[in-house]
Amino acid sequence: MCSRISNAMEKPYTCDLDSKALSQQNHLITHLMTHKKEKSFACDVCHKVFSQKSYLKSHLRTHSKEKPFVCDICNKAFSEKTNLQAHLLTHTKEKPYECGICSKAFSQLATLKRHLLIHTEEKPFECDVCNKIFSLKPNLQRHLRTHTNEKPFACDFCWNSNELVQSLNESISLVNFHDVAEVTALV
Repeated sequence: MCSRISNAMEKPYTCDLDSKALSQQNHLITHLMTHKKEKSFACDVCHKVFSQKSYLKSHLRTHSKEKPFVCDICNKAFSEKTNLQAHLLTHTKEKPYECGICSKAFSQLATLKRHLLIHTEEKPFECDVCNKIFSLKPNLQRHLRTHTNEKPFACDFCWNSNELVQSLNESISLVNFHDVAEVTALV
């Protein structure tokens, strides 16, 4: 269903428990630990439990907002090295992940997987209030605001609250346009 444009890496190591294929033996060993019943590394903040200390360490950055991985090109910071690596593809315009159905290419595997939902019409996210279903979690989250009337995006210029970030951006653009128009009228 999906293919990789660049040379695909072989994955000769397979997990006996869930058939996940991995490229290296040490990756298989790490993966097998996720199946362990005993998870001994707990987060002191939210009490989420992890099977490995490295996973806990990575998780703790979500609470501290620490972002030690910085892009050399645009200085955007990330909490995970893998997120920085995926981000770097936006600068190279490389899109190694291609949809096997429509040939659309993506820079990140997660984006391709999200795209594939368009073709399968799978909608795994359901509204608890009205039972409407969505293919993407952000669409469900946006929909839920229709039930709560929540408008989390406030404009610092006109004090309007907006349901969508796009509406906030439009509001800011209008303020900037009016400021330019006023200055032009004075000249």
